[in-house]
Amino acid sequence: MVDEPAEQARRALVALANACPAGDETAGRGSIPLDWFRWLPLPAVNLLAPTAGVSFEPGQSALEAAMAAHVRAQLEFPVERHFGEGLAAVDHLRLSRTPLQIGWLFVAGTMTVGGRSRKVFWPLVTRPVAISVPPLVGPAVVVPAGDMQLTARIEDPGQRIALEHHIEWGGGAFETQPVAAPVPLLERLPRLYSFAGDAAKAAGFDAVDLVPGGGDPGELQRHDGLVIVAGVAIFASDETGGLSQAASLRSWAAQPLTRWTAFHSLYTDDTREHDGPPSTEKAESPFLLTPVQRAAVEQSRRAAVTVIKGAPGTGKSHTVTAIACDALARGESVLVAAKSEATVDALLELFERAPGPRPVVFGSNERKNELAEHLAGGLQPS
Repeated sequence: MVDEPAEQARRALVALANACPAGDETAGRGSIPLDWFRWLPLPAVNLLAPTAGVSFEPGQSALEAAMAAHVRAQLEFPVERHFGEGLAAVDHLRLSRTPLQIGWLFVAGTMTVGGRSRKVFWPLVTRPVAISVPPLVGPAVVVPAGDMQLTARIEDPGQRIALEHHIEWGGGAFETQPVAAPVPLLERLPRLYSFAGDAAKAAGFDAVDLVPGGGDPGELQRHDGLVIVAGVAIFASDETGGLSQAASLRSWAAQPLTRWTAFHSLYTDDTREHDGPPSTEKAESPFLLTPVQRAAVEQSRRAAVTVIKGAPGTGKSHTVTAIACDALARGESVLVAAKSEATVDALLELFERAPGPRPVVFGSNERKNELAEHLAGGLQPS
């Protein structure tokens, strides 16, 4: 009995998920995204430390009001306005509920997984945050947007509970410190050393040495072996411990899969073409096309899958761009994916020369930053 296309697609997705490197699973992720990473002065650790919820109420004494004001000041932290506007734009772009995080105690360096060396840069303690940008002038402000939590890499419930009750924030030693604490100061904090080493070990990291924050994350990742960086930083990511490629494929496989996609034409017996009669309109393109390129554009209107191949410099990128522009001209939406940032940038240069909507880019760090700044400039205060 031949499987239905939906079941064939499911089997193909599971096979692809199983083919993903084991180290790519959530538990094996070694580094957070560093696109928007920035160290903060050490007093920002107060954003993570649990603080008694003191609120101002009419009739409070002067002491109680002062305590409430102190607590509120601890639960927000100013950042440079331009950077905050970029983070706010990234917050709007990301699909997860809490894309912005603040982290404390980062394991950094290299480790061996399955016989292969892997770069590591991972926070042991995190808290979701949000960005508040004043309407006209003044710095942006980082505020908590969720609960503080230990890294999801610590899976043992008993270890999590024990560590959560003994998280160390420096005991007030960082209240007036810059981004990097002096080494002599860290050496006088044995409880911080102990907690950091225990949490790193529970998370599967063989690291005990504590070093000051403030270093370039890329350089820290190249450290021979692992260290724990005593620093506070803000970064943008999908939720800490977000879906890996394998998990994403398995999540897709769990869907009904009865609606046709191009994936079905590639991996199943369902090789249908687009519905409707063949189009007789000429291909719409902002570029001069050869007869073969024009035929490829016209074929893409109906064929489920169109393969463009050729030697370097034969016009493959122009053809792909022409196909996308033709689809946009007919009111369709287009997703363009590539395996390298260089290819993404080459296609974007062509799209930017063509009339039409500004592409939304995920993948090229430089282009993402440009888009975030563009959106930040267009955001209106609520």
